[in-house]
Amino acid sequence: MNSEKILNIPRDFDIKGLIRSAFLSQLEWRNISNRIVVDMSQLTFITPIGLASLCAYLMYLRHKKIVFNVIEPKDIKVRQYVQRMDLFQNIGVDGAEAFRRWNGTGRFQELRIIRSEDELSVIIKNIKA
Repeated sequence: MNSEKILNIPRDFDIKGLIRSAFLSQLEWRNISNRIVVDMSQLTFITPIGLASLCAYLMYLRHKKIVFNVIEPKDIKVRQYVQRMDLFQNIGVDGAEAFRRWNGTGRFQELRIIRSEDELSVIIKNIKA
């Protein structure tokens, strides 16, 4: 069946939220859907580990050929944060950015796939700079 399912991202989101929202829901979706709506509209807070986990989970879904649409957070600061951290870019979702980009060196690292220890060393140096 090709029915579209909704993955509701709760108001406050961390790794526990991902486990509740995604992995448990996935049991329901097994062999049911290849289309998902990721509804982030109610999101008002997301931890860095929650953001990284959500990104990894959505990349996993894309790898499994599951098509998804994203409803962005209504909260402008949260929307800007997830955009600035490159969530949508990493999961292949296009959208206009609602902020001005500044260099994050010495302050933070955007989401990215780390493929080697050398890459990890570079990230650590950039954050410490």
